[in-house]
Amino acid sequence: MNAPRTGPRIVLHDGGLSDDWNRLSSMGVELVEIDVVCTPDNRLVVLPSAIHMPKSVSYEIAYTRTADQLGDDRFIMVEEAITYFGSRGITCVIDLKVGIGEEERMAQVGSSLSLGNSLVMSNNHLAIRNIEAVWDVTLGVSVGGLPVDPVAMARSARAEWIALPSWFANPGLCNTIRRAKMRTMTFTSFTKAQFQKAMTSESDAIMIDRNLLY
Repeated sequence: MNAPRTGPRIVLHDGGLSDDWNRLSSMGVELVEIDVVCTPDNRLVVLPSAIHMPKSVSYEIAYTRTADQLGDDRFIMVEEAITYFGSRGITCVIDLKVGIGEEERMAQVGSSLSLGNSLVMSNNHLAIRNIEAVWDVTLGVSVGGLPVDPVAMARSARAEWIALPSWFANPGLCNTIRRAKMRTMTFTSFTKAQFQKAMTSESDAIMIDRNLLY
């Protein structure tokens, strides 16, 4: 995730196994963002893409059923997803959904997993801080809006990446973060205007919705 390059990496938002990865790779997509939650029996499961199941439904299922009770092959374990995407040269950006009070449990659940070169991000910064001590993985925090000091927040969580809304990501901010030896990623661009704004931000990675690619 930290190799030098001349342009931003492109991340497909809410990707899945059913996407045409040969086509997406040819269009410059290098990473895939996936939503991951912890089941009651402490398994990390990838939620289906919203094009296949509403997130409100998939959250409810994953939070209340054990891995064996999911009963739907649209749910896959995070290890399976990493293996699948890795075999296609795609890096996973794991958007970890961690509720208040679940931070310590989440840190222990993933400590024995091999997550390869995945980037694990969350808007629960305490979870990222706890994970840093036990997971061997690159970490990031999501920052929803101003006024905040994103560098201070990332340092507090011991994160290397910061995800920002494209509407306030700009060259000055992104370069300030880069000087702090961190990297930036813009939240999902759903429109061409959002994508163009993100492209001018000098962010290290840009997340994009599939409607702009298909």
